[in-house]
Parts: sequence; structure tokens; C-alpha cells
Amino acid sequence: MQGLSTQKKLSLYATAIIPVHSKRNLNAVPSTVAYRVYQYLSDLLDADEKSRDSYLRYMSEAETYNFVTSEKRKRGYGSGVHKEYTFVGDPEVVAETLQADIGSKKWNTTRI
Repeated sequence: MQGLSTQKKLSLYATAIIPVHSKRNLNAVPSTVAYRVYQYLSDLLDADEKSRDSYLRYMSEAETYNFVTSEKRKRGYGSGVHKEYTFVGDPEVVAETLQADIGSKKWNTTRI
């Protein structure tokens, strides 16, 4: 995960913590949900919040590094098509690694 920008790491972290902390067994994380978590974390950590398009670009890069795979899913009539992310490895390991990395930055991750 070295070499990824802070925003890319934050995007991947926001996506990884969803299956880790979900009460349901999630095989895939909807991008709409992950982006809302990303917005929440950006606000919580006082980090620059990027657009949804930027978030999707960051996650596409995470896919090229083989952290996640994505698939487009239709969510029903009138809901449109959304990407869903599945972690190649254990999302808990990804989340722990990124939290340690993010924790070394200026952010106070005890609030996460």
C-alpha cells in the first residue's frame, strides 16, 4: 500500500471498514455506501473531501493494485447501476494496515 496517496488510502480504508464492522455478512460493498463512509471519515479527520468521481477513480486504482475487484450491479427500477467492491484479501487486514498508516499522519485516528 506504499506509494498510494493519502486520499487513495482513505478511500480504500472507508471501503474496507464496512464489511469489517457490518452486522451482516457482506460479500460486496456498494460504492454508494462506501462513498458516504468516506465523506464521514473525511469530515471526522478534517481531511479534504474529494468528489464521488475522484473516489471511484481511487478505487479503480486500488483495483489495478489487486486490493479489490469491482462489478456493476443494478439496484432495481429507478435506482440505477452502482459499482460493488469485493476485497481480494481479508478486508480486516487492509483496514488494520491502513489505520496504522493513517495513524502515522497528522490525523487523530482514535476518533475512528
